[in-house]
Amino acid sequence: MLIGITNPDEIAACISSFKSIMTHYADVQIPIMYSSRANTRPELIANFSRKHNLWWSIEKRGNKYWNIFGRGKPHKNKTNRGRCQINVPVRGFSKQIRGGFAKDSNGNVYLLHNGGVGGGMLGISRSGFVRWYSDTREEIIYDEQVELFYVVGELTSPNFIEQLNFFIEKVYEFKEGDPTDVQNELNMLEAGESLLRSPYTMPERIVFRGVNHAIVVNELLNQLRVHKVSAYRNRFMDTFIINKQGVCTHIFEVKCKLTTQSLYTGIGQLLIYGLNYPRAKRYLLIEEEYVEEIHKDLERLNINCISYKWKRKKPEIQLVHVLDDIIPVTKR
Repeated sequence: MLIGITNPDEIAACISSFKSIMTHYADVQIPIMYSSRANTRPELIANFSRKHNLWWSIEKRGNKYWNIFGRGKPHKNKTNRGRCQINVPVRGFSKQIRGGFAKDSNGNVYLLHNGGVGGGMLGISRSGFVRWYSDTREEIIYDEQVELFYVVGELTSPNFIEQLNFFIEKVYEFKEGDPTDVQNELNMLEAGESLLRSPYTMPERIVFRGVNHAIVVNELLNQLRVHKVSAYRNRFMDTFIINKQGVCTHIFEVKCKLTTQSLYTGIGQLLIYGLNYPRAKRYLLIEEEYVEEIHKDLERLNINCISYKWKRKKPEIQLVHVLDDIIPVTKR
C-alpha cells in the first residue's frame, strides 16, 4: 500500500522532480492566458512537447501547486483551455485538491489523481469518471486514513510521460465525448457489472514500478474491438467478451508485473469470475518474460496464459491464438 506524502518539504521536492522530468520533454515555452471555470484569464508560461502533442504549466499558487495540462500547441498570448488539472496541496491532505504524491516502501514516488473531473455536463463528474475509466483506484494512506486515488504515473519510470499522457488523454476523451454517448457507455458498464453475482471481495491490485495497467487494458480492448469483437471491461473484470446471445465467453485479467501475491490474486479473480460462466475461457495477460515459467501450471487450472512486450513504449499483445479461438481464420 502507498503512503501519501504530506510534509511540505517532501511535496516541494516531488514538484521539483516533476518539473525537472517534464522540462526534459519541452521543445518550447509559450506565454499564454489560461481559460478557467471562474472566467478569469491568468497569464502563465506553457511548456509544449511536439512529440507528445502536450502542453503544461506547473507553478505554486496559494495553497496548491497548480498543474495544468492541455492537448495541442497553445496559441501565444491568447486564451487557451486546458481540460486536465492534477493539482497538489502545498502541505497535508485536502479533499478539495484532487491530486497528490505518494511513495512505496522502496521510496519510489507516484503522482496521484482522485478522479474528480468537472465540466457542468450530463455524466461529467467524479462518479461518472470512476465508472468509465479503465483502471482501479488504489488505497493511499494519508495520516492513518485510507483515501482512493488513481496512480497516474511513477516519476522515475522510463515511460512516465506516456503514463501521464495516457491519463490526460482519457480525461479529454471523457470530457469531450458526446454527453449522450458518455451516459450510454456508463449504462453499458452497469449492464456489464450485472453479469457478476459473486459475493466475494477480491484484494486490491498492487502498485508496481511502471504503472501501466490502464495502458495495457486499453490496448487489449482496442485490439479486440478492431476485429469487431464485443469486448468490455468493468470495475471487476479487466476485459470480457460477450457473444451475440449475451453470454460471457472469455474473461481476461491483466497483471503488469508479477509477484507471488499478484499472481495468486489474478488466478483467484479468474476462477471466481468464472463461477457464473463455467464455459467461459479464462486468460491471464502478463509480460512475456514470465510466460515460460508459469503457463503449464496455469493450464492445469484451465487458465490460458497470453503475453505482451513493450515496443516503442507501447504494449504489443500476442493475440493470435486468442483470435483463432474467437474468430475463424476465414473471417479475418
